[in-house]
Amino acid sequence: MHSNKDTPPHNPTAERIVIGSLLKDSSVLFDVAEVLKPEHFFREIHSKIFRALLEICSTGRKPSLQQLVARIGEEYEDGKSTVHLLTAIIRDAERDEILSPFDFLEDLVDDWARRQIANAQKWIVKELGKKDKPPQLFLSEINERFQEIGLQSQGQPVKTLGDSAKRALANSMRAHETGEVVGMEWGLPTLNEVMGRILPGDLGFIGAAQGDGKTVVGLQLCRAAQITRPVAFFQLEMEAEDMARRELAGGTDLSVSQIEEGTYDMFSIQALQREQELLSEERVYIDDRPGLTFEQFRDRCIQLKRSQNLGLVVVDHLRLLRATKRFSNKFDRVEWITGEMKVLAKTLGIAVVALSQRTRTSQRRDGWAPRLDDFDGGSSIEQDADWVLGLARPETWLKKNKPHIPAGVDPEEHHEFSKWLKEMKDHKGKIEFHGLKRRKGDLIVRDGIFDGRAGRIYEV
Repeated sequence: MHSNKDTPPHNPTAERIVIGSLLKDSSVLFDVAEVLKPEHFFREIHSKIFRALLEICSTGRKPSLQQLVARIGEEYEDGKSTVHLLTAIIRDAERDEILSPFDFLEDLVDDWARRQIANAQKWIVKELGKKDKPPQLFLSEINERFQEIGLQSQGQPVKTLGDSAKRALANSMRAHETGEVVGMEWGLPTLNEVMGRILPGDLGFIGAAQGDGKTVVGLQLCRAAQITRPVAFFQLEMEAEDMARRELAGGTDLSVSQIEEGTYDMFSIQALQREQELLSEERVYIDDRPGLTFEQFRDRCIQLKRSQNLGLVVVDHLRLLRATKRFSNKFDRVEWITGEMKVLAKTLGIAVVALSQRTRTSQRRDGWAPRLDDFDGGSSIEQDADWVLGLARPETWLKKNKPHIPAGVDPEEHHEFSKWLKEMKDHKGKIEFHGLKRRKGDLIVRDGIFDGRAGRIYEV
């Protein structure tokens, strides 16, 4: 939105994108017109172009520059060339092929509604000065005005069940013929089994205690998903170079500290260069700005969707994402953020995955298995998530809960210690994947191998 205290809310860029999309391809004009009306545009010339398109297409003809100019006029806004403007808008639209007019309808209608509310406010102030108008009549007129604004502010066209079935069948037929299935895989067959494919519009959460592998899983997910669509990783805990060192270590036999300190031989240099070249070919974008707000996160997602056709984003992690709005407590803030994340995922048609830490209280519970309400965000995660994956490293939990052996007692004869020792051996190097919520299928638990040195998770 481009505005200041003297300018009504408006978004000329969004208006131009919508007009350009329709000039390039008018086949969706009447679908757009179910929501958008000429009066919704802030710039008069955009309103005139939209009205002219409707008039021409209503006659069954395909719009041409000559027909548009005949209805709009050869000049606009004190002598500017209409043909030059239309040509420039079409050129921009052909360059930005991935942009759809439907992505911007809600923004334009919202801005129009805000302008109407501001106008209504001015009218109310003016009418308050009329002492002869009965209050009940005044309230009735106010109600009518705001009801009309509401009626004209439906920012999304309705969908018929038949249209939705048509799209579902088209996706199914494409999968049948080409083997291309909608959505993204996790990069590990076991995780695909536990959680299923990640779909556009999903809001998912990966929850774990600190050090139990949620960042590793999130980054492995990104590297697997980028094969299908570009992805973005919002890193709020560490810098991008720290993440890169982890990935370089994972692709070589070196540790992160060796890479950081430069303590390796010539053969390792070649391995590092090969891994760096591989990473350079992948479509993984990292935003490591400290103190990131949800509004900044949302704007970056929109920008990457428009410029790169973004498919998935991962946020590490939920608790560190701030908000410019004020809230009475952190629970209300997180609830607002998760709700807005769900809206963002559906609006842009991308998958949004937030990492969340287990609360300290939940980690003091007997047993390492995570529950749905264990994570920062609690009930809001349970409410807004399409799926939730919980991670647990039993070995870590067991080390923190080693049984106390009384003085003089042989450890081998201590029942609790013997049981603990067996569990340590059984779970050494393992990570558990707990399906805590999913769209379809049973909630199951499976094991993986956690390699902390390489920052990788492997199949058992």
